Amino acid sequence: MVVVDTYICKECGYKYTNKAEIFYFNDNLTELEVTLKLALTLRNLSKSPLYGSAHEKYCPQCNEYIRTYTVYKNTNKKNLSNEEIINKINELSKRKTNIITIEEGKNNNGENKPSVSSYMKVKKEEEYCPVCGEKIYAVYNDMKCPKCRKGKLNIECGVCKIDRK
Repeated sequence: MVVVDTYICKECGYKYTNKAEIFYFNDNLTELEVTLKLALTLRNLSKSPLYGSAHEKYCPQCNEYIRTYTVYKNTNKKNLSNEEIINKINELSKRKTNIITIEEGKNNNGENKPSVSSYMKVKKEEEYCPVCGEKIYAVYNDMKCPKCRKGKLNIECGVCKIDRK
């Protein structure tokens, strides 16, 4: 069983299922896998030369989901440059539009180093669509519906069973 959150807008019927996802590469960096965060898949991370977390955000203007990838410097076992990481994810991603953030970690004083992003229109916690420039939204309970912008999303199911295929 996997814990997921399913939200629905009673105004327009928009439905969204938020899943905890991770991504990882095979040994020679020729395949990119985005999958649910399960005990079995977490074992694959320790073997992967590059991995991180993956999330979806919604662009109401484009009516598209934008995949956001977050890579942490300590998960880059091949010591790829930031540009190489961004190019590799974009090359192998099944989505045409991605935002890739590389978290640099902490400096010697314990302060966060600045992040590097593949799309530089990122302000604080806000991110913008790389296609149209509109704000994109993470989906959560009681937020304004990202599709119709009239209704509110309500959690329909907080713990759902997803059958693995």
